[in-house]
Amino acid sequence: MEYRMNLHKNKRFFRNLAQQLSDRLRIPAIYINLVYGKLPAAEAMLNTLKMISERLTTIKWTILPELTSEISRRKQNLIL
Repeated sequence: MEYRMNLHKNKRFFRNLAQQLSDRLRIPAIYINLVYGKLPAAEAMLNTLKMISERLTTIKWTILPELTSEISRRKQNLIL
């Protein structure tokens, strides 16, 4: 059995992120330690996020319930 999602959470995330970044193009101080070297220009970052968003629209997300439940079961066994 196969289930298709109309809008995967990652698609929604990148679509919204590109729009939000157009409003505030500076990196918050809490993330500055995660960045090494010189940052690209704000416009370049926004263009990259737009490109990722466009690529995500071509992905057909498929979730197999049997596989998902098997992975969950295995994770539970590892935790116990």
